[in-house]
Amino acid sequence: MVCFVLAFAKDNIIFITMPGDKGVTYFSGTILQWNFLGIVKHSNSIQLLEISRGIRRSLETFQRGKDNYYLYLTGQTLFLLSPEGDMIARYSTAGESRVILSSCISDLDNDGNDKILLITGQKGASFGDSLVILDFDGGFREIYQQSFQVLNPWKVQTADVDGDGRKEISLGVYKESQFHPVMAKRPFLYDWHDHDIVPKWQGSRLSRPFDDYIFADLDGNGRDELIAIERLESGEKVLHAYSWKGFGFEGVGESPPFKDIQSICIRWEDNFPNVQALVKKGYKTYRQAFSFDGKQLTVSPGNQGGRNQ
Repeated sequence: MVCFVLAFAKDNIIFITMPGDKGVTYFSGTILQWNFLGIVKHSNSIQLLEISRGIRRSLETFQRGKDNYYLYLTGQTLFLLSPEGDMIARYSTAGESRVILSSCISDLDNDGNDKILLITGQKGASFGDSLVILDFDGGFREIYQQSFQVLNPWKVQTADVDGDGRKEISLGVYKESQFHPVMAKRPFLYDWHDHDIVPKWQGSRLSRPFDDYIFADLDGNGRDELIAIERLESGEKVLHAYSWKGFGFEGVGESPPFKDIQSICIRWEDNFPNVQALVKKGYKTYRQAFSFDGKQLTVSPGNQGGRNQ
C-alpha cells in the first residue's frame, strides 16, 4: 500500500492511499474534527463512503484467491467493495438495536480465502454477546454464530501462537475465573476446527490487570507473541510481551513505564511488525515505536512524535 500526504491543517492530515492496481484510489482523513472515507474511480468520479464526527473509519483488505477486495464497517453494517471500487455486498446486524463491537479478517482455513469475525451486541453496551463468522461467495453468509453472553466478549482477533501454521481465535472477555474470582479482562484462545471453535486456553489472567492486547511475531520465529497494556500498582502503565509455552503464556519482556498508554497497534515496515503505542509522559502525548530484543520492549529512537496536551 502506498500512502501520500495530500494536505494538512493544524493537527488534521488528509491521506490518500492506493491499495490496489485497478485504477482506484482510496482516501481517508480528518478535517476540522470531521472524519471521512471515500474513493476516486478510474473514471475520475468521487464517491464518499463515510462522513462522521465519531470513529474514524478505514478500509481493510479482504483476500479471495488472487483478488483483493476492500471492507469497511459502520456501527451496524459491513460493506464489501470490489477491486474496481464498486459496492457488491453488505452485511447488517439483526435489528437496529444491535451493533458490531469488534471485527477481524483472517484466513482461518489456510485456503487463500479470508473470513470475517465479528463481535456483536446491544447498542450502547460495553460488551458484546455473540461471535459471528462470515464467508463470502457472491454474498455474505454466516458459517458460525454462537452466543457468548456469559463471557462478555469485547474483542476478537486471530494469531498463530504455537507456530503450527493455523490461526487460533482469541476473544477478549470480561468475567470471573475459578482461580481469580473477580470480574476482569482475560484473553481466551480457541482452535478453529470444521466450522466450530474448540477451547485451547481459558487462563485466569495475565501478570497484571490489562486494558487491551494484540498479537505479533516480534522475534520472527513463526509464533505470535501477545502484547498487553498492563497497569502497575503505581498507576503507570507498561507494554508486556508474552510467549506461548504450550500450557499458557509466559512473560518474555516489558517496556519502560509511562504515565498512560492509551492504545496499541501494529504497523508493518519492510514486512516486519512494528509495535506502536499512543503514550503519555509528563504532559506530552505522542506515538511511540517499540522493538523487542528478546528480553524487553525497548523504545525505538527517532520514532516519536505528537503534540502537547
